[in-house]
Amino acid sequence: MAKLVLIPGLVSDHHIWRHAVKALAAYHPIIADVSQTTSIADIATQILGENDGQLYIAGHSMGGIIAVEIYRQAPERIEKLALLNSSMMPQMDGEAEYRQSMIDMVNEGGIEALAKNWLPRLVHQSRHDDADFMAEIASSIMAANAKIHEKQNNALLGRPDGYLTIEKITCPTLVLAARQDKLCRVTENEDIASKINGSQLVIVEDCAHFAPLERPDTVNQALKNWLNT
Repeated sequence: MAKLVLIPGLVSDHHIWRHAVKALAAYHPIIADVSQTTSIADIATQILGENDGQLYIAGHSMGGIIAVEIYRQAPERIEKLALLNSSMMPQMDGEAEYRQSMIDMVNEGGIEALAKNWLPRLVHQSRHDDADFMAEIASSIMAANAKIHEKQNNALLGRPDGYLTIEKITCPTLVLAARQDKLCRVTENEDIASKINGSQLVIVEDCAHFAPLERPDTVNQALKNWLNT
């Protein structure tokens, strides 16, 4: 059986996949370490080097961008692909300035400033008053630091145009979006799915950017269906 590799997003680690790891235990999932990301291409190469043989790859947010780059580098090794709350757009106008402002905020206030000012905008409003849940979301980034945050943001600024690769994808692919995700919107994910032949599009309701933590039952069922395709 192919190895299942789960790739976290920006300043995320194994916490974002904690429910999925339990639900998909039969597949012995491996959590990729993206903490030292300096470029999307380099981290994709690293993940391929650390995991031999055939692979099932699932990526959340930035992890989805890395997943597509992994496919571009070694399509013959990727048996299944899942893109969760992700985007394939190249750098957009004004993005460099926005990311620099985020880097400055974290360099000055620490990763706690990111948890306070950035995370709530990416979580469904119905969960904002759930102190335990918001603490769980915050814990998914608190292992990072300002240096990791800056390196990953710079890597994202140099990311490849994923649209140049997705039309070439031929393996079973899950595209999962969340209805209230303001960062990676449903409309873009619908477009991504339309360009991947035979892909399955799942839209999670009452959910924002952190779908694996916000709606784990729905997400894990979609992942099980994808793995069993």
